[in-house]
Amino acid sequence: MQLKNRLHHLSNQFIFRLFYLLFGITYISVITSDNFILGDNQQKGTSTTIELVLFLAALLLIAGLFFLFPKLKKIFNFILIQHKVLTSIFLFLILIIFQISFVTILHPEIGWDVSALIDTLRNVDDLNNQAYFSLNYNNLPILLFMNTLSSIFKMHSWLFFDYITIFWVDLSIVFSVATCWLIDKRYFANSLYLHILFFGIFPWIIIPYTDTWVLPFVSAFLFFYFATKKVVYLWQKLILLICFSFFVCAAFLIKPSAIIPVIAIIIIEILSLLKKDYFSVSKCLTGLSLILTILFSFFIMYNSFQSKIENQTLIQVNRERAIPAIHFMNMGVYGDGGYHAEDALKMGELATRAEKVEYSRKTLFKRLKKMGVFGYFKFLIRKQVNNTADGSFAWGKEGNFIKGNQLPQSSGIKGTLENYLYIYGEKIANFRFIAQFIWLFILSIIFWGWQNRSQNMQMIRLSIIGAFIFLLLFEGGRSRYIIQFLPLFLIGATLSINDTKINLKRFINLLSFKKIN
Repeated sequence: MQLKNRLHHLSNQFIFRLFYLLFGITYISVITSDNFILGDNQQKGTSTTIELVLFLAALLLIAGLFFLFPKLKKIFNFILIQHKVLTSIFLFLILIIFQISFVTILHPEIGWDVSALIDTLRNVDDLNNQAYFSLNYNNLPILLFMNTLSSIFKMHSWLFFDYITIFWVDLSIVFSVATCWLIDKRYFANSLYLHILFFGIFPWIIIPYTDTWVLPFVSAFLFFYFATKKVVYLWQKLILLICFSFFVCAAFLIKPSAIIPVIAIIIIEILSLLKKDYFSVSKCLTGLSLILTILFSFFIMYNSFQSKIENQTLIQVNRERAIPAIHFMNMGVYGDGGYHAEDALKMGELATRAEKVEYSRKTLFKRLKKMGVFGYFKFLIRKQVNNTADGSFAWGKEGNFIKGNQLPQSSGIKGTLENYLYIYGEKIANFRFIAQFIWLFILSIIFWGWQNRSQNMQMIRLSIIGAFIFLLLFEGGRSRYIIQFLPLFLIGATLSINDTKINLKRFINLLSFKKIN
């Protein structure tokens, strides 16, 4: 019994310390990010404007008014705290209206991989499109998904798919907030507030791609996992686990790495067995039936979806030319750990999958050998920064990010949005500063909430560890890949918020005590 408890304690300690090791690198890099530079940013060739200074001054003024006018503080307390459920729901509706208005005004054509999806729906016989999906076979499921929606609604415009992206993002918010509510009903409003704050400045809703489209499926399988803990009867658990398996399968097909939290769930559930004082035959049989339900449901659904993908007639592809997974590991150890054009071109030149695997394997080991153990360790630290530090999620970093020259050319509201979001917009540094501040705020809540050692929070921590490690091993180099894991960060922030408040008060009191002495 003591050995089991000891193993359980050591395992949780390992998860906790590894999390803060990786998360600490991220947290420091977020604080020191060049997105926080006011004025001229020599590294990015941008500059913040007087509008940002006025905005920050307004925030400080509002904060100061709370101390000067207690009645004003009572009004805000009445609205935001005492009636926080109604207020948060109202603000969520405002967010939806804002998102729809934003996309209606600004819905440019996007370049890189995103354009391949929309262009293919318009011209499936184009040889370049066929070549793209032969190489990037992993993007075929999202193409078929988009084609299904396009066929139902008889539309395939950028505006249509941007509206669909809004739906997926907001559905993810609903599932994530519902998950927090399942864990503790008192979390509902706080969770919704955090989601509204974060997604209130999230321009990725104009990018209809796997990063955003996988979000509701990740949030959904997390919801159904936590829901199984709230029901008593076996038949209820079985139904919820079938739903869990469906959304895991869907997430896997859209973006395979998005199911990393499932691995964390399995590990945490195994560790939880070490806490049990005894095993009974009935409990073992129940647990076995639940595991078999998940495996059987996933197997049936996956095979059904995979059969449809393999037998699709939308576009002609050559699976033999598909890029292997080791290619992304190979790119992940070069330069900044991200996309490398030379490797990508080589994958297009090599005819067979075996040749691609052999080239990637040889190049991978050659690059690792050249770096050495110490060099690789330094590279991983630098890559962790590249993978997670940018609160704009590397907005505009992809090649040909928005089609055209990205010079703001419109007037009115659209012109203002272009100036904030186009690469050559005069106010893009303002956007990056605000996005960075919100990202820091979310991460700060998680970082300062270290006292929360609950099984739920440990699962979130282990999932984030898995996300970090995956991006360290495979193609990363920019924080866009973190988008698929956003439900973890927002749920984790919600679960940590009470402990963070306590720790920050203690820290402030400690500083005050030192000043007095």
